[in-house]
Amino acid sequence: MKRIGVALLAVAFSASAGCARRVATTFKDLESRVRPGAVLYVTSHGGQETKGSLDAVSGSSLKLRIRDTAARDFAEADVSRIRERDSLWNGLLIGAATGGLMFAAVGEEGCTAPNAVAGCRKVSRGAGTAAMAAIGAGIGVGFDALHRRRVFRGAPRRGATLTIMPALSRQGSAVMLTSRF
Repeated sequence: MKRIGVALLAVAFSASAGCARRVATTFKDLESRVRPGAVLYVTSHGGQETKGSLDAVSGSSLKLRIRDTAARDFAEADVSRIRERDSLWNGLLIGAATGGLMFAAVGEEGCTAPNAVAGCRKVSRGAGTAAMAAIGAGIGVGFDALHRRRVFRGAPRRGATLTIMPALSRQGSAVMLTSRF
């Protein structure tokens, strides 16, 4: 029975890993990966993040509807990454399966083992499995609520950069300049 539980747990994790999708590198690729109305987090090359729902995406621009304001257009060249809020359902299902299968596989061992704790109250396998599935589902939903999967990665912006850093010591101070082209 334990082997079946471990096998089912391995299947649940491999199924979640298999759902990963390739990240788009052009808006043309992005068109088929996101649906209108999806909540997106668009980050510009300057680091500014904008949250909104997707209105439209074409080969070279993306239109995002932002709460309480007009829609905003983004050019592909100005976007460094786009992330999408992950669905909570897969976290709920994976968490419930993980918690439930873990208890189903080893749940009764604590009270029936030769060195069980005195006063241990045996819980029925069904009730314990349901309780652990509920706890696992809550944890899975919590992780998914914090997770945003990347759906677009823009080309890095090329250009010259200049970095200025102070260098302080007991003997004196200096300025370090670094330039990259």
